[in-house]
Amino acid sequence: MKILATAICLIPLAGCALGIGMIFSGLLYGLTRNPSAYDVVFGLSLLGMSLIEMFGFICIIAAAFVYMS
Repeated sequence: MKILATAICLIPLAGCALGIGMIFSGLLYGLTRNPSAYDVVFGLSLLGMSLIEMFGFICIIAAAFVYMS
């Protein structure tokens, strides 16, 4: 039962991967439309990617706590 609970805790990682992919595709799309906005768009996309990665790490930590308890 612990393994099932751990697997359920790891399901949101798929959403994190999709979110990072969408941010990256938006970055590429935005830079092809307006290359002069590279600094602003790239900085904001890195900020968004880091926030999504933080939520992914929180999911991994929660899954580890569920598995170890």
